[in-house]
Amino acid sequence: RRVEQANGLAARILIEADPGAEMGEAWREARGFIQLMTVLATAVLALVYVTLGRAFNAVNTILDGLQHMENGDYDQRLPAFSVREFSRISDAFNHAVESLGKAARKPSAAKRKTAVSRAACCKCRRTSAAPWCASCTTSWASPSAP
Repeated sequence: RRVEQANGLAARILIEADPGAEMGEAWREARGFIQLMTVLATAVLALVYVTLGRAFNAVNTILDGLQHMENGDYDQRLPAFSVREFSRISDAFNHAVESLGKAARKPSAAKRKTAVSRAACCKCRRTSAAPWCASCTTSWASPSAP
């Protein structure tokens, strides 16, 4: 391009781009962006790790409680959890295990019937788990029979 100077002389300006300098500038800008994205991704991954770790600790506690319940330990209670869904599971579990504990302590109708049947032998007064007296062969089918 031709440019005229203040003293009246003409000057010519030549502008050339240096591709190496342009690429270097682009890489410097991209490097900053990549570093920022790496820091953000690391922060997100750490947050997910902590959150899932807390959730899986709650799941392990619930599974331990279920194992106790399966083994007949109805005194086991789950704590209240900070996550609302797990706290609801904890409340339901505690209610269920309390009901099961009450039912386990209360003699069932079948147990009461067995107790009556065991005492039903009027001949020899012996008890047996079989439906008849092993000593005198009296049948338990009719506990009130003489």
